[in-house]
Amino acid sequence: MIKFPNYINDLHKLRRALHVASMLTPTQLADDEFYGYELLHADVIRTKVPEAELRQRPRQNQGPITQGRGLPQMFILLGMMERVYDGLALTDVGNDIAVQEGATATDEERRLWQEAVLGLRFPHQAYPDISPAGVNMRPAHVMLSMLASSSLPSQGLAVAFAAVSESSGEVERLRQLALRWGVDDEATLAAEAGTTRSELKNNAKVFPGLLEQCRLIRRKSGQAHIEPRGLEVLNIDSTQRTPRRQRARPILPGQPRAWVPTAVNPDDAVERALLRATRLEKASLRHQETLQEISRMLHAKRFDTTEADYDILAKRDDLWLLIEVKTLSDRNARRQTISAIGQLAFYYQEIKEEANPGTTIYRVVAFDRAMMDQKIRAVLTQEGVRTMWIENADWIIDDPELEARIEP
Repeated sequence: MIKFPNYINDLHKLRRALHVASMLTPTQLADDEFYGYELLHADVIRTKVPEAELRQRPRQNQGPITQGRGLPQMFILLGMMERVYDGLALTDVGNDIAVQEGATATDEERRLWQEAVLGLRFPHQAYPDISPAGVNMRPAHVMLSMLASSSLPSQGLAVAFAAVSESSGEVERLRQLALRWGVDDEATLAAEAGTTRSELKNNAKVFPGLLEQCRLIRRKSGQAHIEPRGLEVLNIDSTQRTPRRQRARPILPGQPRAWVPTAVNPDDAVERALLRATRLEKASLRHQETLQEISRMLHAKRFDTTEADYDILAKRDDLWLLIEVKTLSDRNARRQTISAIGQLAFYYQEIKEEANPGTTIYRVVAFDRAMMDQKIRAVLTQEGVRTMWIENADWIIDDPELEARIEP
């Protein structure tokens, strides 16, 4: 089982540790004692023992030296430091994080950390000796896949470092071990995972905390849950099987939407994650309210509306509207737009086969609030996607041609 360095997992402190490193020469940075005590002087790490007394202890009992040796290993694994001919130096990513400012992690800083933890793969070229033979996996992706179907005991996530691959069978094996955490004897679980109890607990301390601060997972009351961004990572980074097409059913105003997608292969953890992400989006209250508002507006204009994998397909004679509903926040407009374009392109290829000759099919993204970002509107126009949104309880159709066609 791989042992991840058991050191700091606070992003703000890690930024400060990188900042201290950026002020040192490669030779100084490679000296664990020099770097460790510089971290102490910068208050990145602390000790209750006076420094003079601390330095009299054996090296293995000096906390700053331990940190000065372990943190570079962690930074190297995550691509923030690298070995150079005369010692160690920060990479571009390490420098980008080191120059961030503020009392908490910035959005840019969090993005860089997210890319780093997601990119960690074993075996690692800098430390090939710490990976057992035959290992080929990314621990972050294994942990996210383990959480894709339901929550797990937080401590149990540490078994992800026992993975030899990211296969669905291996993920499920580790998931079953994690589910037994807190129920079965910890020493027994550790032995089945191929490690010791203490090493398993050490692995549970740092890496899951990094995933949580990167907003890929969250932990509460001893349980770990995957976040929407974690589900997106699985969807983006993994090859998906094409889901079975869902049978269309009418959308009736005020009717609760009971549609729930079913996995083509229930043993495929990644596919389950994709479908869970879809289910979460469709189940949100604001998404439901927005969809119902659109449906009422279209019914009043003599359209019949149905749902399936897509949100709405509205039909009136030879005019069809394929609509994806997207709810916006201050930060997700770009991501939601990209998602809508992809979904509309995929579903359009399916439904156009059903249309009679002469039928006009408009692809539409319906936002729950005004879309004021001109760049996003330009991209949607370029892709041939029309837009509408709610404003002061009225629907705004941001396309004169579409507005004229919708009027009965």
